[in-house]
Amino acid sequence: SSAKSRWQTVIVGDFPGTYDISGLPEAYNCGGAPVNVDDIYVCAKDPAIDGPAGVLGSAGPVLGAYVSTSSGTKVMPIAGRMEFDTADIQRMMEKGTWGEVRREEWRARERVNVYGVL
Repeated sequence: SSAKSRWQTVIVGDFPGTYDISGLPEAYNCGGAPVNVDDIYVCAKDPAIDGPAGVLGSAGPVLGAYVSTSSGTKVMPIAGRMEFDTADIQRMMEKGTWGEVRREEWRARERVNVYGVL
């Protein structure tokens, strides 16, 4: 998918090994999260939030792991979640703006998920 390809250009390092995310709550796993992940899993959903022209969505890290880096041990996000209001998506699709908005939101969410603090 294009989202997977985009993430592969953003995440250029590699955490050693894989991480067990089997305990990830259903609300964050999109109903099909893998048991193990290498290096990050992001669930994107489109629930009804507040109708058109309100809150577009939200995102953030939901699970972290201790990772040894050259500057010491850090907690790094290994699972994140994104939600976009279905009514806003529909409205933007009708206006032809959803593609660009989605790309900009992914860029913003990349910073939240990849560089976010847990």
